[in-house]
Amino acid sequence: MAVLEAVEKNKEKEKSVKVAPPDFFKEDRKDTKRFLTEVEIFLCMNPKDYDTDKKKCLFLLSYMQGKEPKDPKLEWTEFQDKFKKDFSPANVRGEAQLQIEELKMEDRANIFIYNFQLLVQLMWLVFC
Repeated sequence: MAVLEAVEKNKEKEKSVKVAPPDFFKEDRKDTKRFLTEVEIFLCMNPKDYDTDKKKCLFLLSYMQGKEPKDPKLEWTEFQDKFKKDFSPANVRGEAQLQIEELKMEDRANIFIYNFQLLVQLMWLVFC
């Protein structure tokens, strides 16, 4: 009976969706949002493995390059806010405006329009 239960549990694991872990964060401020999104997706898809704030914080720290990992004492949301404050670009609106000025249509028009609209939304979200 125990063997049957083990086989069933193994089948459930195989059916679960596999998500790629985040790319390593190299302290480049322009990659902060992408990195946090990848971490959130991974944590959401593995809730049983990362069920405490400490595990979530340590997971994020394990994918950072260049900083000495510290034992986080913060709640997960506080830790995320501190991370964003420390690593987000200082002038998001200004950077988005510069990217709009440098934007060129190198590929299809719909990709150019999508990138333009994304940068405009970023400018307005920060501005408002």
